[in-house]
Formats: sequence, structure tokens, C-alpha cells
Amino acid sequence: MAPRTVYATLADGLQPVGLWDQSFADMGSLGVIPCTASGSNAITLTPIASVFSPNVLNPPNPNQLFSFVATATSTGAVTVSIAGVTGFLNLYRMDAATQAASRDIQIKVTYVVSFGSALNSAAGGFQIQSPINNEINPIISGATISNSTITTSTYNGNTWTAGSGILTIAALKTLTASNTLTFSGTDGSTLNVGTGGTLGSNAFTSTAYAPIANPTFTGTQTLTTALTTTLNGNTFTTGTYTLTGTAGKTFTFSNTLTLAGTDSTTMTFPSTNANIAALNIADQTMSGGANFTSSNQGTKSSGTFTVDCGACALQFATNNGAFTLAAPSNDGACLLLITNGASAGTITFSGFTVGSNTGDALTTTNTSKFLLSITRVNSIATYTVKALQ
Repeated sequence: MAPRTVYATLADGLQPVGLWDQSFADMGSLGVIPCTASGSNAITLTPIASVFSPNVLNPPNPNQLFSFVATATSTGAVTVSIAGVTGFLNLYRMDAATQAASRDIQIKVTYVVSFGSALNSAAGGFQIQSPINNEINPIISGATISNSTITTSTYNGNTWTAGSGILTIAALKTLTASNTLTFSGTDGSTLNVGTGGTLGSNAFTSTAYAPIANPTFTGTQTLTTALTTTLNGNTFTTGTYTLTGTAGKTFTFSNTLTLAGTDSTTMTFPSTNANIAALNIADQTMSGGANFTSSNQGTKSSGTFTVDCGACALQFATNNGAFTLAAPSNDGACLLLITNGASAGTITFSGFTVGSNTGDALTTTNTSKFLLSITRVNSIATYTVKALQ
């Protein structure tokens, strides 16, 4: 850069004192111009006017130097501009070919950059001149470091192979491996070895593996797939059944039992202690009673109504037209309440064995009620009628 004032060519006589200031600024521009910096990836440099007023042109003079303290760590491609002078131009590493990128600029580090008109295919740009710890591709025991990436290398005798893995160790912690090991598993999973111990072969995958004899389990245990096994002296056989208990409840049995029935059905037991009665055992002693909910057989006005005593011991129906009452198909006994409707008709009995007296006569009078006692024993069915008015 040529000085703006050549004193040898000045005319004789008094000259403006400002020429000295201009000359000092020109001399300062030949050194490193201190600047303040702002931004992380797009960095704006502002020359510090209180130091001196530098002579910065657009474009700057070739190899003109600027210094600054980084206010942030770069996270991507880096560009630099001189405030009020240039636009943003690429910042290159010391190889003058690779644009500075993520982490090339570190917060609180002092940098010196120079302007180069030939950079970026003669579009102009800035180049890092210091610090030299940003040197491109240093060689360390055969390792190549490029943009914070280390390829196959040996460090302190340890070989680090190429890959994209991440090894993270907490501060002041030590990881020691005494044998050649391979770890595999599901991403994001954690192996907690607690206070230490010995892991056996296939400790977490083999169905035949138990870490120690008679282990003690704490907390809630989940058993996935198990073959015939004994737990606390109880044997659980192979199967796909599900045994479910409500929290805080106890199931106690004192004999060998087999429970059978229809899937998804529910058996509700009494609210007090009791003995269960059987349907196929003779001479059972009954000391309790039962309350019935009578079964509504609907309105009968035609066709045949076959009594089914197995449906309920107490039944009722409405007579609203002539119909046939047929004897039960199975042995049993029940009471049938008949209530006459407005169109009550004659009831014809079918399949019953009766004597000359079957009780009170049935009528068709509206609202009259009759209680029929129906019994079938050893395939012989009979009935009696009791009028209730």
C-alpha cells in the first residue's frame, strides 16, 4: 500500500497537521488492525477507532491483517466482513482452500486473519494466519486430523479404527478392559452392573442360565418364557395359561383340585363362608335358602308353549289367546302363574298325565290369575291348577 502523503513532494510552507494523523493511520494499516468481533458463523469485524483510525479500503489491501477475539464458537461455514467496508467473504483455513467450518473458530481465542484477493476463485476472502493450532491435517503417529476428524491412528500405543462411533466417559472416571471384548445389543439400552460381579456366558439370553444358585430377587419380578420350574417349592408346568390375582388378595387351596368350565365365564361366591353344593351328589344337607327372580315367559296367544322347568323354578306368562301348554321335555318341577289378558283364550294341555281332578277350573275372565304346579318325574308329567280369585 502506497502512503497517501509523500512529504518529499509537498510544497514549501505550512502543511495541515492532519497529514501526520493520516500517515500514522497508513503506517498502522501495514501492521495488524485490532477489531471487535460479533457473530458466530457470520463474523463482523469493527476496527477499534480508539486505537487509531486505520485506512481500510474495499477491497482491503492484499495481505492486510486484522485481529479479533472470537465471541462464539462456529457451528457451520464461516464468513467475515469489515464493518462499513466489505460484505461477508469466506474465511479459509491456513491451507487457503478449505473454508472454516464448525468449531474452527473457538470462543475467547484471539485470531489474526488476512485479506487475499485470489481466494475463492479471485472473488476475495480472508485466511486464518494464527493461531497455528488450527494447522490443517497434522500427522500424529500415522493419524490424520481433518476438521476435528481423526482417521485410523495409534495414540499412546492404542489403536483407534475408522468409524463414526462415540465414546463418552464421565469426568474423572476410568474404563479398564483386560481382555478383547465385543459389546452388542439394542441402541439406547443400558447395562447396569451395580456394585460389580461376574457375568456368565449368555447371562441375559440363555434360558438355561442362572447367575448363582438360589438367587434372591427383590422388587417386582416379571417371568417371560419359562419351562417346567419350581418357585418357592411350587411347580409351574409348561403351558400358555394366565394366572391373574388382584393386588393384596390371597388364593388358598388345601387339596388337589381340577377346575373346568366355559372360557370367559365368572363364578361369584357368597359374601360369607359357605359350603358349595353339588348337582350330582345325593343326601346333601341344606341349611340355607334362596331368593328367586321369577322368569317372564311373555304373552301367549297362539301355538304351543312348552314348559321348561330348568329355566327357573318360578315362572309367569300372560294368556291373551288360545294356545297349547305342552309338558316339559325333562324331569323337574316349577310353578307357572297365568294371568288372563283382555283376549284370554282356552288353554289346551298336551303331554300331561292327570287324574279326574286337576284342581280349579281355568277361565278366560280378564285379569284372573291361576297358579299351575307342574311336575315331571321319570318322564311322567302332571299338573294341578289353583285359582287365585
